[in-house]
Amino acid sequence: MTLLLISLACIGLLITAAWYDFSSRTIPNKVSLAILFLACLRFLITGNDPLVPLGISLLVLCVGFLLYLGRLLGAGDTKLMAALSLFLEPAAMPGFLVITALSGGLLALFTVLKEVSVKLGLDATSASALKQRADTGRTSGDLPYGVAIAAGGVFAVFSSEPGIYEWFCATFFS
Repeated sequence: MTLLLISLACIGLLITAAWYDFSSRTIPNKVSLAILFLACLRFLITGNDPLVPLGISLLVLCVGFLLYLGRLLGAGDTKLMAALSLFLEPAAMPGFLVITALSGGLLALFTVLKEVSVKLGLDATSASALKQRADTGRTSGDLPYGVAIAAGGVFAVFSSEPGIYEWFCATFFS
Protein backbone atom coordinates (compact mmCIF):
# COMPACT_ATOMS: atom_id res chain seq x y z
CA MET A 1 0.00 0.00 0.00
CA THR A 2 2.87 2.38 0.79
CA LEU A 3 4.45 1.83 -2.63
CA LEU A 4 1.08 2.50 -4.24
CA LEU A 5 0.86 5.85 -2.45
CA ILE A 6 4.41 6.73 -3.47
CA SER A 7 3.61 5.87 -7.10
CA LEU A 8 0.42 7.95 -7.00
CA ALA A 9 2.38 10.86 -5.53
CA CYS A 10 4.88 10.55 -8.38
CA ILE A 11 2.04 10.61 -10.92
CA GLY A 12 0.64 13.71 -9.23
CA LEU A 13 4.04 15.39 -9.43
CA LEU A 14 4.35 14.48 -13.12
CA ILE A 15 0.96 16.04 -13.82
CA THR A 16 2.09 19.12 -11.89
CA ALA A 17 5.29 19.31 -13.95
CA ALA A 18 3.30 19.01 -17.18
CA TRP A 19 0.95 21.78 -16.09
CA TYR A 20 3.79 24.12 -15.15
CA ASP A 21 5.65 23.43 -18.38
CA PHE A 22 2.55 23.87 -20.51
CA SER A 23 1.50 27.11 -18.84
CA SER A 24 4.87 28.78 -18.24
CA ARG A 25 7.49 26.70 -20.12
CA THR A 26 9.32 26.08 -16.86
CA ILE A 27 9.43 23.11 -14.50
CA PRO A 28 10.11 24.14 -10.90
CA ASN A 29 13.09 22.45 -9.27
CA LYS A 30 10.88 21.51 -6.32
CA VAL A 31 8.94 19.09 -8.54
CA SER A 32 12.08 17.24 -9.64
CA LEU A 33 13.42 17.28 -6.08
CA ALA A 34 10.16 15.83 -4.78
CA ILE A 35 10.38 12.98 -7.31
CA LEU A 36 13.98 12.43 -6.25
CA PHE A 37 12.81 12.27 -2.62
CA LEU A 38 10.12 9.73 -3.57
CA ALA A 39 12.77 7.63 -5.34
CA CYS A 40 14.94 7.60 -2.21
CA LEU A 41 11.93 6.74 -0.07
CA ARG A 42 11.08 3.92 -2.45
CA PHE A 43 14.60 2.49 -2.17
CA LEU A 44 14.43 2.63 1.62
CA ILE A 45 11.09 0.81 1.71
CA THR A 46 11.88 -1.87 -0.87
CA GLY A 47 15.51 -2.40 0.07
CA ASN A 48 16.41 -2.59 -3.63
CA ASP A 49 19.95 -1.73 -4.66
CA PRO A 50 19.96 1.80 -6.12
CA LEU A 51 23.23 1.35 -8.02
CA VAL A 52 21.79 0.50 -11.47
CA PRO A 53 19.02 3.15 -11.35
CA LEU A 54 21.58 5.69 -10.16
CA GLY A 55 23.81 4.87 -13.12
CA ILE A 56 20.88 5.19 -15.52
CA SER A 57 19.89 8.48 -13.91
CA LEU A 58 23.42 9.86 -14.26
CA LEU A 59 23.51 8.78 -17.91
CA VAL A 60 20.16 10.50 -18.53
CA LEU A 61 21.46 13.62 -16.77
CA CYS A 62 24.64 13.68 -18.90
CA VAL A 63 22.79 13.13 -22.19
CA GLY A 64 20.20 15.70 -21.15
CA PHE A 65 22.95 18.19 -20.33
CA LEU A 66 24.43 17.73 -23.80
CA LEU A 67 20.99 18.27 -25.33
CA TYR A 68 20.60 21.35 -23.15
CA LEU A 69 23.93 22.73 -24.38
CA GLY A 70 22.67 22.22 -27.93
CA ARG A 71 19.46 24.05 -26.98
CA LEU A 72 17.43 20.94 -27.83
CA LEU A 73 16.09 20.31 -24.32
CA GLY A 74 15.45 22.57 -21.37
CA ALA A 75 17.25 22.31 -18.05
CA GLY A 76 13.98 21.58 -16.23
CA ASP A 77 13.22 18.78 -18.69
CA THR A 78 16.66 17.30 -18.10
CA LYS A 79 16.31 17.39 -14.31
CA LEU A 80 12.80 15.92 -14.46
CA MET A 81 13.96 13.03 -16.67
CA ALA A 82 16.96 12.33 -14.45
CA ALA A 83 14.85 12.29 -11.26
CA LEU A 84 12.19 10.14 -12.89
CA SER A 85 14.75 7.67 -14.24
CA LEU A 86 15.92 7.15 -10.65
CA PHE A 87 12.34 6.58 -9.52
CA LEU A 88 11.49 4.05 -12.25
CA GLU A 89 12.60 0.44 -12.30
CA PRO A 90 15.31 -0.12 -14.95
CA ALA A 91 12.95 -2.43 -16.86
CA ALA A 92 10.48 0.46 -17.23
CA MET A 93 13.00 2.77 -18.92
CA PRO A 94 12.52 1.58 -22.53
CA GLY A 95 8.75 2.07 -22.32
CA PHE A 96 9.26 5.46 -20.69
CA LEU A 97 11.63 6.62 -23.42
CA VAL A 98 9.44 5.33 -26.27
CA ILE A 99 6.23 6.91 -24.94
CA THR A 100 8.08 10.15 -24.17
CA ALA A 101 9.47 10.26 -27.71
CA LEU A 102 6.08 9.48 -29.28
CA SER A 103 4.35 12.06 -27.10
CA GLY A 104 7.03 14.61 -27.97
CA GLY A 105 6.50 13.88 -31.67
CA LEU A 106 2.76 14.41 -31.34
CA LEU A 107 3.39 17.60 -29.41
CA ALA A 108 5.73 18.86 -32.14
CA LEU A 109 3.20 17.92 -34.85
CA PHE A 110 0.43 19.74 -33.01
CA THR A 111 2.66 22.80 -32.61
CA VAL A 112 3.57 22.83 -36.31
CA LEU A 113 -0.08 22.51 -37.33
CA LYS A 114 -0.98 25.33 -34.98
CA GLU A 115 1.79 27.53 -36.44
CA VAL A 116 0.63 26.79 -39.99
CA SER A 117 -2.97 27.62 -39.12
CA VAL A 118 -1.88 30.91 -37.51
CA LYS A 119 0.26 31.86 -40.51
CA LEU A 120 -2.54 31.03 -42.95
CA GLY A 121 -5.05 32.97 -40.90
CA LEU A 122 -7.17 29.89 -40.24
CA ASP A 123 -7.09 30.44 -36.49
CA ALA A 124 -9.58 32.91 -35.07
CA THR A 125 -7.00 34.06 -32.55
CA SER A 126 -4.19 34.54 -35.10
CA ALA A 127 -3.54 38.19 -34.40
CA SER A 128 -3.59 37.78 -30.65
CA ALA A 129 -1.38 34.67 -30.85
CA LEU A 130 1.20 36.49 -32.97
CA LYS A 131 1.08 39.50 -30.65
CA GLN A 132 1.55 37.31 -27.57
CA ARG A 133 4.51 35.55 -29.21
CA ALA A 134 6.06 38.92 -30.01
CA ASP A 135 5.44 40.16 -26.45
CA THR A 136 6.87 37.10 -24.71
CA GLY A 137 9.72 36.43 -27.13
CA ARG A 138 8.60 32.82 -27.57
CA THR A 139 9.42 31.10 -30.79
CA SER A 140 7.69 28.24 -32.52
CA GLY A 141 10.50 25.90 -31.41
CA ASP A 142 9.58 26.37 -27.76
CA LEU A 143 7.87 23.06 -26.93
CA PRO A 144 6.62 22.19 -23.46
CA TYR A 145 8.48 18.88 -23.54
CA GLY A 146 7.68 18.34 -19.85
CA VAL A 147 4.22 17.33 -21.04
CA ALA A 148 5.74 14.50 -23.11
CA ILE A 149 8.04 13.48 -20.25
CA ALA A 150 5.05 13.37 -17.91
CA ALA A 151 3.08 11.23 -20.38
CA GLY A 152 5.97 8.77 -20.64
CA GLY A 153 6.43 8.78 -16.88
CA VAL A 154 2.76 8.14 -16.11
CA PHE A 155 2.78 5.29 -18.63
CA ALA A 156 5.92 3.79 -17.08
CA VAL A 157 4.60 4.04 -13.53
CA PHE A 158 1.25 2.52 -14.53
CA SER A 159 2.87 -0.30 -16.46
CA SER A 160 5.57 -1.21 -13.95
CA GLU A 161 4.19 -0.65 -10.47
CA PRO A 162 2.30 -3.62 -9.10
CA GLY A 163 -1.22 -2.85 -7.97
CA ILE A 164 -1.58 0.62 -9.46
CA TYR A 165 -3.54 -0.53 -12.51
CA GLU A 166 -5.89 -2.57 -10.34
CA TRP A 167 -6.36 0.36 -7.96
CA PHE A 168 -7.10 2.71 -10.86
CA CYS A 169 -9.68 0.37 -12.39
CA ALA A 170 -11.33 -0.33 -9.05
CA THR A 171 -11.48 3.37 -8.17
CA PHE A 172 -12.70 4.81 -11.46
CA PHE A 173 -14.48 1.94 -13.25
CA SER A 174 -16.38 -0.02 -10.63
